[in-house]
Parts: sequence; structure tokens; C-alpha cells
Amino acid sequence: MAQVTPAPELLVRIARPGDDRVVEAMVRWCAQRALADGRERIRIHTLESMAAAQRMYLRLGFVRDAALDGDWEGIVGLAFVLHLRAASAGV
Repeated sequence: MAQVTPAPELLVRIARPGDDRVVEAMVRWCAQRALADGRERIRIHTLESMAAAQRMYLRLGFVRDAALDGDWEGIVGLAFVLHLRAASAGV
């Protein structure tokens, strides 16, 4: 099985409400860095309540992978995976 490189475990958002460009830039940077390091994909987890983040990940080319969902003491983390070779033109 090919290695999955996780993005930072937590993207800390220190931005004004509605300033999603900062978060998107961080995700793009993580993807570009992983691609430069020869990785095939990255995985990001988000909470069910974070609909805006889920929409952004899908817009950036991530796909849902329920098999990789996490459970942290009852808090479900929804897994999104970006296949870097396929997405390298857009990220």
C-alpha cells in the first residue's frame, strides 16, 4: 500500500471570520510540499460540523474516504484525501 502523508494534524486558524483564503493557502502549501517530497497523497480530517471546510476540501480536489475516518474519544473526524499526482495541476 502506498504511503499516505497526513497534512498537519491541526490547521490552527488565526484569521478573521470569513477569511478562508488563509486556510486555503495553508492547505495548498501542504499539498505542494507533500508533492515536492514525492508523496502520492495527503489526508486531512475535519469535524462533521465543519461544512465550510468540507466544501473547501472538495473544491481543492480532495475526496471523502470514510475508511480513514478517525474517532477521538467520541469525536468523529471525517477523512478527506487528496491524490497529489492527479491534482498537481490545480494545487
